[in-house]
Amino acid sequence: MCSRRIKQQKKAAKATKAVAPVDMKELKAEFRAARKAYRVAKKGHRESRIAFIDAFPAKDRDPIKRNEAAREMGQMAKLITGKLESKKVTSVLYQGRTYHTKQGIDQVLLPINEDKVWVSEDTAFRISPLRQVYGDKGNQEAEDAVLASTYQPPPGTPRGAQLFLQHAKKPPGIVDSPLGITMEDHISALKKSKEATRGGRSGLHVSMFKANSKAPELAQLDASMHSLSNYTGYSYKWSQTCADVQLCKQSGNINAKEHCTICVSEIDSNTNFKLIGKQAMWNGERAKALTHDNLGGHKLKACAQLK
Repeated sequence: MCSRRIKQQKKAAKATKAVAPVDMKELKAEFRAARKAYRVAKKGHRESRIAFIDAFPAKDRDPIKRNEAAREMGQMAKLITGKLESKKVTSVLYQGRTYHTKQGIDQVLLPINEDKVWVSEDTAFRISPLRQVYGDKGNQEAEDAVLASTYQPPPGTPRGAQLFLQHAKKPPGIVDSPLGITMEDHISALKKSKEATRGGRSGLHVSMFKANSKAPELAQLDASMHSLSNYTGYSYKWSQTCADVQLCKQSGNINAKEHCTICVSEIDSNTNFKLIGKQAMWNGERAKALTHDNLGGHKLKACAQLK
């Protein structure tokens, strides 16, 4: 367990006792006592958990209970089958007919996925008058005015878009994050990357980039390429395409219109996106600009967590 994780758990447990000056003999004695107390408390863990959840308001309590019931059912299924059914798409059901071949599946899913891609074409920023202002690649001058809360939308802008632009101003305390990515940040990000992570269409594997991070010259080269893209806005050719992967939202549900399509980008591009997201979350936390339900990437919180 890394030191940062220990600090997070210590903070969550509200542990204030310093352990640095304690000798190993005393630490082992306290550890044995803590394990003994844990075993005693574990015997009544279900009742304690229910009592804890029941103390929440109904609007918070009921979703938590539903999530935990679903989790228990999944664990039971895993114990019975040994492994939950794979969510890989091997067949699809469309208009009463089941397709099993790659050609048949592609023929059915292609128009459905195209509809997903084009579903936003009639939204406010893709039609007049905002389309003329922001175009397809953005408008730096207009964006700076929005952040400064001085932007005046053109006549004919939908009310929803006006409200969005009004609340898109830059909160006080936000500072511009550095565009450059240091070699240390690049290496740290790759250390957390799992080798099972799938790459894009090029076939480059995360293992190659993890190996590069062990050599200072190669790590510096990869980090400098990320920084060049961020500073100049230049898009590398291999970053302009991605691999679409089809997944079942629920195991066993092969309905073509109920699948989830995810875009798998290249490993280096994905690493860059993660670093940018980390900087944004860190900046938002420091300025206290994150919403209450913004749990993903938030310290000591998770996407599935309900508060």
